[in-house]
Amino acid sequence: MSSFSTWVVAAVGSAAVAVALTACSGETTPSAGAPSPAVGSASAGTSDPAAGATTSTAAPSTAPSSATSTSGSTAGGGSSTSAAAQVLEKAKANALAARTVTFKGGVPDDGGRIEITSTGAVDASTADISVSSPKQGKARIIIVPSGNFVQADAAFWKSSGAPASVQKAGSKFVKAPGDATSLARSFSFTSLAVKAFDGLDANDLAPDVTEKTVNGVDCLVVTGPDGEAQGALYVSKDGNQIVRFTERGGTQLDFSGWNAPLTVAAPPASQVITLGG
Repeated sequence: MSSFSTWVVAAVGSAAVAVALTACSGETTPSAGAPSPAVGSASAGTSDPAAGATTSTAAPSTAPSSATSTSGSTAGGGSSTSAAAQVLEKAKANALAARTVTFKGGVPDDGGRIEITSTGAVDASTADISVSSPKQGKARIIIVPSGNFVQADAAFWKSSGAPASVQKAGSKFVKAPGDATSLARSFSFTSLAVKAFDGLDANDLAPDVTEKTVNGVDCLVVTGPDGEAQGALYVSKDGNQIVRFTERGGTQLDFSGWNAPLTVAAPPASQVITLGG
């Protein structure tokens, strides 16, 4: 399921391009008001006045997992290989049927590491996303039906090729003209999940399904032939929801808040710079 890593890297790159294109389409019109919280400070599950709401889905803990590592088959009978396939199929069905999700983690990228936190609709039509990249800087992106709102540091604006007026936005959000379609496509979890799961079949799985506690959740662990070191999918035992995905090389994404209420909102007008065009 290396598509997860590829997707995070591509999504951050696409976001920078989309922001640059929209930012270059007009000049800024500052509005009065107190500056919003610093870029990169927002995460799922925290109260943030810039978002205009408190997200109701908490970001997963990054505390070490408590392993029980019990090998063997799982409920449903059959061999351990078929059990792994069954766990994967249930996780896939639930992920593709979900309406909302929160995920947080990191992906290695060209000697650095991209960190991402996202909460919102699985198609990203409504989402609150924070990204951090050594090459592209830090940004918080709020996507709602009324438009895209981006709060970024100087490194992100510069790497995105934003005009000078945008680079002077400071800690305020910049609202790009047009709708949120482009950025939503970049961060769509549904699109990513379809590609990732379609690239897997039972032959990709190890014969055993093990057990481990991840972020306080009892999970079934599905791995490749080389075990967890190669990469793993951790699926909750009680709900068959993805809890964690890992991949060789340091990729880790933690998932929570499946189907939680959606509360993402646009920032207050006083904290927004609107682009013309």
